[in-house]
Amino acid sequence: MPTRLLLAALCLLLAIAPALAQTDEEVVRLRVRAEEGAADAGAELERLAKGGHAVAAHQMGLLYLFGRAVLRSEQIAIDWFTRAANAGHAESAHNLGVIYERSRGNLNNPRQAVRWYRVAAERGLARSQANLANLLAEGRGTLQDLPEARKWLDRAVAQNEPRGQYLLGTLLLQGKGVTRDADEGWRLLRLAADGGDIDAQYQLALALGSGLGLPKDELSALRWLRAAATGGHPAAQYLLATMHARGANGVAKDEAEGIRWLRRSAEQGYADAEYALGVAYYEGRGVPRDVNRAAQLIFEAAKKGHKEAEALYLKAQKPKPLAVPLDEAVGEEGRSFRNR
Repeated sequence: MPTRLLLAALCLLLAIAPALAQTDEEVVRLRVRAEEGAADAGAELERLAKGGHAVAAHQMGLLYLFGRAVLRSEQIAIDWFTRAANAGHAESAHNLGVIYERSRGNLNNPRQAVRWYRVAAERGLARSQANLANLLAEGRGTLQDLPEARKWLDRAVAQNEPRGQYLLGTLLLQGKGVTRDADEGWRLLRLAADGGDIDAQYQLALALGSGLGLPKDELSALRWLRAAATGGHPAAQYLLATMHARGANGVAKDEAEGIRWLRRSAEQGYADAEYALGVAYYEGRGVPRDVNRAAQLIFEAAKKGHKEAEALYLKAQKPKPLAVPLDEAVGEEGRSFRNR
């Protein structure tokens, strides 16, 4: 080989060697170090990402998505995830779907969510297959297509994906686009709950607590309700709060614990919890009395269409206490669960 060509080849090899030298595990460690404050790790991660390293671009997206070591920015996260997804990274495509589906701002775009979930689903990612099926079943971002949704759910369930098990189980229980099969539906929901799906855990709690659809078993209902609440399900957190407020369904009366769960639910924007926590602040029950905070929470619930909050919003701004105790300041769902 001529000397000039050999030198050119060596230069090219040296240029790409740093990127090739980094394994996926090493790139992930760079992101972890960057989160811990190592500026050199963050700089190296960004250099690799800009050089076309898909895993590095994915890790950069995670930094911006969660605001770790950098200012949180969903838009910048999208830019990095798009780079990685276009380079074949399935999890980045999935994350794009999640952002476009769930963002509360102007980034919310169900059509783009469908597009990127499909990319990841076709690459075999089970959670994307389940999420794509959900959008297809609901007709969000695309025309409703129940047969297509069932196809993707079957693929997700074949990989033991809890979200797919929950969604398919729900369709079978409802008979929506499929022949109704309650036994198979509940079997799938149990599998999903065991796999950590909080919606499945919450639905099992309701069914077992009421005896509707399954034999009544309050002990198991409470176990699944706690699992869902701990996993972050806002409705489960709210119901657990009301049970602690009253000391119902085998739960010890504990106002402080009730407030703790109520706060966690309200922080997720759950209207019933916002309303009940607002009443607690207005009365000073379990929390320091704070009329302004009460009005703010009740107003947030009212904006979501909570009827009692709408009625109480103006009263919450008056100096006299509301005539509604905390353990009664709950919606119909909470009351019906407690009284079963």
